[in-house]
Amino acid sequence: IVNSLATKATLERHTRVRGDQIVVVPYGLSEAFRSIQASRAVRRVAAGVPEHSPVILQVATGARYKNTKAILHALAILRTRIRDLRLVRIGAPLFADESDLARKLDVHDSITYLGVIHDDRRLAEWYNAADALVFPSLWEGFGWPPLEAMACGTPVVASNVAAIAEVVGDAGLLVPPDDAAALADATERVLTDRALAASLTRMGFERARRYTWASAARLTAAVYGEVLGSRPWR
Repeated sequence: IVNSLATKATLERHTRVRGDQIVVVPYGLSEAFRSIQASRAVRRVAAGVPEHSPVILQVATGARYKNTKAILHALAILRTRIRDLRLVRIGAPLFADESDLARKLDVHDSITYLGVIHDDRRLAEWYNAADALVFPSLWEGFGWPPLEAMACGTPVVASNVAAIAEVVGDAGLLVPPDDAAALADATERVLTDRALAASLTRMGFERARRYTWASAARLTAAVYGEVLGSRPWR
């Protein structure tokens, strides 16, 4: 059982497991991730982020494939176009070379780092407080943050790698992960085009509704039933 067609393809490519032995069962989504209207002001005040400032959000581990350098380069481009723009980062701290790059690009003062947030409700509040999620990963097996953001009504700008494209579909703007300029352009569109942002929010809600743990449970039980020869549970 794997969580995406992209993971299935990876498993087939790197192991001897046959495709007909692999079943895709997409993950479900916690009910904590939803629209929370009062979050914007509360979370921003708590973090010292001005309520009027456009905010792009990054939720990432410290893995290199999260492609943080692309976000930093895009942020440098966007700062010349959008006043008071801030990047809020949740997760692992920047690597030393990423911090050096942020200073070299003169964007370090535009970054608010919040550390790891383990509470889903608090994380959902930050999705709601942001104007866009930016997620330019070089690779993913599934891609939680874009799905969580869509469930909260936050527009998504992400890389077009297979697993992310599979989860996001046409409900977000997808760009090549190695193109910081395209990442900046797409993010600018979301931040400045209200009609586009509203459309992505609407489509994101619809997309996220497909991912439920009830569905994942039913599909998983069906696989178990097939493996057991459809014998009744005891």
